[in-house]
Amino acid sequence: MRKFLLLVALAGCQAADEQPTARRSLPSGSEQAQIARLTNAAEEQTTAYGLLFAFKWDATSANKKYKNKIVTVSGGEVDHIDRTASGKGHVALYVGPEPTDLIHCYFERGDLDLEPGQFVFLSGRCRGLMAGTVVLDSCEIGLVADTPEELCQKSIATRK
Repeated sequence: MRKFLLLVALAGCQAADEQPTARRSLPSGSEQAQIARLTNAAEEQTTAYGLLFAFKWDATSANKKYKNKIVTVSGGEVDHIDRTASGKGHVALYVGPEPTDLIHCYFERGDLDLEPGQFVFLSGRCRGLMAGTVVLDSCEIGLVADTPEELCQKSIATRK
């Protein structure tokens, strides 16, 4: 069920163009600055679903488009968080619909303020498809939200 909710929410995020209301969660000034910095540095922008399935459907074309490029990715759901043996942070983003449909994101810092079930907007260098999943390294978080709708609303607010 959560996989379909994520897809529907992200599809709506692309098309929505409404003013956020006071009751909605708006991005802080630092979140807006971070999003602008990550977006400006990115060579490609996509959703978590779009990135993973680009590689699963046609890895050759996806490698040409994304591999070794800085990519901003929105809409991934944090599945689990841990650290590598060298102390780098690792976050697996669940994309669905299969339990193994993950994007593995590696961060220089090991102390990540994330929880499973949250949704993120992040940037990282795409290393391509490895062992059936997409790998991003040198990642940085732009936005964190508790629901796909909240991530969408924050994302829209940063574009205004």
